[in-house]
Amino acid sequence: MFLVNGRFHCTLLENNKIDLVVMLRESSKTDLKQTARFDKHCIVVYRVSQVVLSDCRKGYYTTTGNMEPESKKTKLEGNGHQEVVRDLSEFEFVRVLADYSQKKVVCVEGRLKGKEGKAVLWLDKLPLSEEVIKAMCTEKSQLVPEFNNDIYGSYSALVDPKLNEIKTTLVYPATEQHIQRFLQKPVYIVEETPECYKTITLPFIEKEQLSVEWVYNILEGKKETDRIIYEDKDPDAGFTLIPDLKWNAKQTVDLYCLALVRPRGIKSLRDLTGKHVSLLKNVLDKGREVIEEKFKIGKERLRVYIHYQPTFYHLHVHFNVISFEASGSHCEKAYLLRSVIDNLERYPDYYKNATLTCVVSEGQNLCQEFISKGVIRKLETPNKDD
Repeated sequence: MFLVNGRFHCTLLENNKIDLVVMLRESSKTDLKQTARFDKHCIVVYRVSQVVLSDCRKGYYTTTGNMEPESKKTKLEGNGHQEVVRDLSEFEFVRVLADYSQKKVVCVEGRLKGKEGKAVLWLDKLPLSEEVIKAMCTEKSQLVPEFNNDIYGSYSALVDPKLNEIKTTLVYPATEQHIQRFLQKPVYIVEETPECYKTITLPFIEKEQLSVEWVYNILEGKKETDRIIYEDKDPDAGFTLIPDLKWNAKQTVDLYCLALVRPRGIKSLRDLTGKHVSLLKNVLDKGREVIEEKFKIGKERLRVYIHYQPTFYHLHVHFNVISFEASGSHCEKAYLLRSVIDNLERYPDYYKNATLTCVVSEGQNLCQEFISKGVIRKLETPNKDD
């Protein structure tokens, strides 16, 4: 059995080009089995660093470019035998599930050679930090002129591969539910009434939600201990702060942290009542204090919110730097934690009785439930002959 999920860093090969002036330029199109479409302007070749540094989320692991002897590589533990994917030659491309060009993110469906079942690969190009930009300014960064006009010059740069990481998430084996979750599809805004939650959403959650065992592993100190930024072990008001998987914790321009609350049984915003105010205040105040202390980002520059619907049903709080346009930070999905606290202080059962806005995408089982019950209308695909 391979890892259920995996995360590692990979680097671009020398033939990838970055336009220093305006946009990413298209590089040489090599064998598609060894490439993935990075965005509509660029095709990238990637290779994976081969050292596993830490046993992370049940199913997640991290690598960097530092080479170590095989004997020093960390062994992964878990239920059953889990093998480590050492490089992307083991991944066979099937199709692009989603392509977010503006964010330089692409999600690919594929297979692992010699293994049964589907796999999902999520590729996220890291932003250029100040340290990376400084490190790029060497003779290793070769400039290829595109054009010059007056004071403006456009170049493609062949950059040192070590400075061109792609943050990568691997899901294997991937279920059809995983595939549908990552597949880019039409999205719908749902105005979920309390009755709609009780009769549609809650039964769905109880029947089909993905396992949150990995959350409990973190809270109990069984996994990812080296990734913990801060933890408060109070059983009622405590939480654990970790870097979100979308952030590599190497630069703060895209800072993204996740606070996992210690109390169990709080699935989402809907379960919050006045008795949880002290927990939420602790997460907000202490979380911002720790981030300022460790990363020098004050509370005035932090966006702190709860997703509804969440990706997984154990209450967690998102922290991003305000200048970073994080996925899911838009108004129809993100509920600012300060506003949540204020609402609960005034009306302890506010979120049990409120109509909440959320977003679902076509193909998700929950979306199908909403469509079948007449809560939303399915988008009709126009006839090509019309």
